[in-house]
Amino acid sequence: MSLFVVITFDLERSNRQDYECVKERLGKLGIKKHINKKRLPQNIFIGRFEDDQFKKSGKLRDYIKYELKKIFKKCGVNGPYFIFVGDKWAWKKGIAR
Repeated sequence: MSLFVVITFDLERSNRQDYECVKERLGKLGIKKHINKKRLPQNIFIGRFEDDQFKKSGKLRDYIKYELKKIFKKCGVNGPYFIFVGDKWAWKKGIAR
């Protein structure tokens, strides 16, 4: 079974380079801007983790929170974030016009 991680955040007093720094470092953790080759909205990132790495979603959430704080510090940014971890959920990507 897989656990999915969804992260969204707002960086305070930041620029494009700051967001790119965070995006690059999240990518090294396996958290990216695409799911099934579909691009996500501007400030949402998603990753998939196998549960043999993390037996409970809370452990994965805590690991991601720790890594995200390290990334923010390395990139010299701060701001609010939201982390969601789940194993059974449905998603749909679309464009409203």
